[in-house]
Amino acid sequence: MIFSIFSYELSFLEMVLLLLGITIIFMLSLSLHEFAHGFVAYKQGDGTPKASGRLTLNPLSHIDPWGFVMFLAIGVGWAKPVPVNPNNFKKYRSGIAKVSIAGVVVNFILCVIGSFLFVLTLNLLGDSGDILVILSFWLMMVNAYLMIFNLIPIYPLDGFNFVSSFMRGDNKFVQWNIRNAGKVFMWIIIADLVMDLLFGVSIIGFFLSTVANWICEPLCKLWQLMF
Repeated sequence: MIFSIFSYELSFLEMVLLLLGITIIFMLSLSLHEFAHGFVAYKQGDGTPKASGRLTLNPLSHIDPWGFVMFLAIGVGWAKPVPVNPNNFKKYRSGIAKVSIAGVVVNFILCVIGSFLFVLTLNLLGDSGDILVILSFWLMMVNAYLMIFNLIPIYPLDGFNFVSSFMRGDNKFVQWNIRNAGKVFMWIIIADLVMDLLFGVSIIGFFLSTVANWICEPLCKLWQLMF
């Protein structure tokens, strides 16, 4: 994913600044996603996130090195999961649902902000190759990717936790996911890397970019009505 920046016609200094800016966007987006989980869990009555030092916006507390590298490379990665104890929630099932969806909501908000900044900078500067325009575009797309990926209802993603909060623990869908999701993810990522290396086609990237465009294009058209 990050390698696509070399398609921009920029000077060396501009490329360095762009790389730094995109790295900050990645770290900010992942950190706010995890912070949202912890904050909502804390508000639901669980002190575990605070006790584990995760009620902070410090990226060092949230970023997983390997997950961050994978996210930069292929657009699919992870941060350190925020530890929560649902047994402490005021309302067990609704608490799980709220905590699960919190990170996705934050990414959607950041995506909306990114789309606004993208349209604003593009209209003000009139140059799609300007660094501010490019960074706004990445803010929008990175958070669209995070939102879409996390909504997939496969364990342990937020989409699975949200859906399973409305199901019994012995539900076949829930049990199958818990037993097999790790293997499924591993084979999907391996297959995606092989396809990308051999044919230059990323299945995951194609899926994420297609759905992200369905979300971001209407947002940008909405903001364009203001200019």
